[in-house]
Amino acid sequence: MAKKTNFEVNGKQYYRVTRTVGHKPDGTPIKKQFYGTGINEANKKADEYMDKIQSGLLNDFDKITLIELMSKWLYEIKKYDDIKPSTFESYDVTFRRYIQTSEIANCRLYNMKTITLQDCYIKMSKNGFSGAKIKKMNKLLYQFFKYAINEGYLNRNPAENIVIPKLEEEKKLKEDKLEYYSEEEVKLLKKSLKGNELELLVLFALGTGLRQGELLALRYSDIDYDNMQIHVQRTVKTNYVFDANNKKHRQLNFLEPKTKNSNRIVDIPSSLFKLLPVKNTDELIFTDNGNVWEARKLYRHWNYFLRDNKLPVKKFHSLRHTYATLLLSKGVELITVSKLLGHSSLQITEIYSHVIPKLKTNAVNKLNDIF
Repeated sequence: MAKKTNFEVNGKQYYRVTRTVGHKPDGTPIKKQFYGTGINEANKKADEYMDKIQSGLLNDFDKITLIELMSKWLYEIKKYDDIKPSTFESYDVTFRRYIQTSEIANCRLYNMKTITLQDCYIKMSKNGFSGAKIKKMNKLLYQFFKYAINEGYLNRNPAENIVIPKLEEEKKLKEDKLEYYSEEEVKLLKKSLKGNELELLVLFALGTGLRQGELLALRYSDIDYDNMQIHVQRTVKTNYVFDANNKKHRQLNFLEPKTKNSNRIVDIPSSLFKLLPVKNTDELIFTDNGNVWEARKLYRHWNYFLRDNKLPVKKFHSLRHTYATLLLSKGVELITVSKLLGHSSLQITEIYSHVIPKLKTNAVNKLNDIF
């Protein structure tokens, strides 16, 4: 016998019951719906929820604010999930800088709606917040709201079906500002690097396209000397970690690569391979006087080197972009470049697409000498 239902969503049938779970300051009742595959399951969920209210587990249900419950969730529950230190650091920054200071922070949680969030994001965008930051904020809120739903504070996730302001526009702007060194600039770089402590590190960045953290975590045991290849299997990053009192301090961490595709094998150009010492050890290849390079110190040394040699000042990461654009200018297919870079999808590599026509034109124009 089919179960009796009285509600349908996305083609699925449910039974819905409504209970009064509290009252607003003006006496207006606060209603909450409970759903089940049939009347018994729906009533069971409603009864369990009302029991929690009676026992004090959901005390002040109608008074708790978004920031109050989210703070408990983030630092007493989410903190102890099996997540990378860098991931939790990102959550902490997003919470403190964007959510805690937003206009929705002190909103009553039970009253949160999608339109409330959308209005908040539009105002943030007008006040100079980037679409990328707002997207990161919404992703964290989405996770929190899922928890709030499971605990009975909300019926549905307000962070669903959100439109992030300016995101596509910013993506295009980022592509337009893609930094890389031209072939002539690479020649000047190489000439200026002679004898510099950064010489081998920079040349490997240009010749392999590895990310900064991947390069600094590279060990001699990761080199396949017979086939002139690198096995990329870790990265290093300095993160803030949190103690029992949620005080943070910096800590160096060796981590799994950024994505599944980041764990990859990359060929080393033969001319570059000749510069690499042959060592049968597990030592790090690139060090700061025997120690792991700290990102902030490397940043300073890189910038000093460029300025002292009157070279174009670009981020160290631009060496990775240079690797990609040089390959593309030589006619290497986009999908091959994507695999070498360890991108999770071809869409990410397409950030270089807008420079390909220019690169190809420049390459073809070199035939002018022949004609």
